Amino acid sequence: METKPEHQVLTFKEVHAELEAEGNLLKQDHDLKAFGEKSEFLKSIGFHNSKATKMYTALVDSEEYVKGLSHRYHGLLKFILKEQLERVCEKYNLFVRDLGTFAGDIPEKNIEDLQSVTLYPEEFITLPQKTLEWYVLKNNMVSVTNNAVQFSELKECVEKNKDSIYSTLFRSIAHRRYKLSEMDMVTNRLRDNLIGYFEKELQAESGIRIRDRELCFVNSLQIAATAEMFLGSAFSGDEGHLRIQSGGWEQTQATGSVDLDPIVMLRSEKGYLILTAWGDEANDELIANQNKN
Repeated sequence: METKPEHQVLTFKEVHAELEAEGNLLKQDHDLKAFGEKSEFLKSIGFHNSKATKMYTALVDSEEYVKGLSHRYHGLLKFILKEQLERVCEKYNLFVRDLGTFAGDIPEKNIEDLQSVTLYPEEFITLPQKTLEWYVLKNNMVSVTNNAVQFSELKECVEKNKDSIYSTLFRSIAHRRYKLSEMDMVTNRLRDNLIGYFEKELQAESGIRIRDRELCFVNSLQIAATAEMFLGSAFSGDEGHLRIQSGGWEQTQATGSVDLDPIVMLRSEKGYLILTAWGDEANDELIANQNKN
């Protein structure tokens, strides 16, 4: 007879402590070479989608990003990988959705938290692969033979120079932090600059022409909460069955639940920035001290 895991009702304090532990894990010194070898080994024998494989891969891939984030915010901004968030959501039966489908209350203290958050553009704007490739080609950073470019060379060049490309293209909006309410405005300003910068490329693009708005994207603010705190529409559509929307992660049997613990996050390229969380300790050092720097 199959034994089901014991279901526990837990408190928001335990969720906060778990988030703190996951964040601290990223700050530790790891043997990334060994992690990479384990990841490749697991993939080589068929474990392409195991949690262990994804976690080892994510820890290796996020090292430079985590270091940069710690430097920009003096180690105060809380960040966890998507793979870590998956574990927390599974344990506490939380779902991650965009803010528009959240129907619960928002405590005054958490509103003030969100009003005080300021972020650099690197955290809330993403440049898609097409924009990065255009920059490489425009600046003759790869060899062209008979009007053709090796795709592998182009991809490698983008990855190698990604940080410097971001730094150059973000020059007009860099060197300051912006409020959450300013993210769309700043993204539109950058998009206008990119349209001018890539004017010839936009005009020459044949076939399915890239839309100007696709030159850059604003990352989405999302909230993790229990299912009853969302509108029914949060669980409809192609991704309605996913525990983390836009994360490609199927629902699994939760081992516990928490009565009230929404967590507001900003989804970035590598993971999630934790901005505020409900509960008596929503503004203690576990969660929101990044707002006090």
